[in-house]
Amino acid sequence: MECRSEFTYAQRPIRFQWQDNWLEVESILEQWKSPHSNCFKVMSTTKVIYELYYLEDRDIWQVQSI
Repeated sequence: MECRSEFTYAQRPIRFQWQDNWLEVESILEQWKSPHSNCFKVMSTTKVIYELYYLEDRDIWQVQSI
């Protein structure tokens, strides 16, 4: 996972790995925060929508295809 981190970590995802391929984020469609994670709904440059979750307490990312 690559992301912009200006004030805190995981502010804006730039690219991510999905099934052994690196995908670029074309746009962020939605962004929200849960008690323990930063959450993003993004569209990749391949025009597929994914949800990206940064789990702060475990310091890991999870990716889910929608």
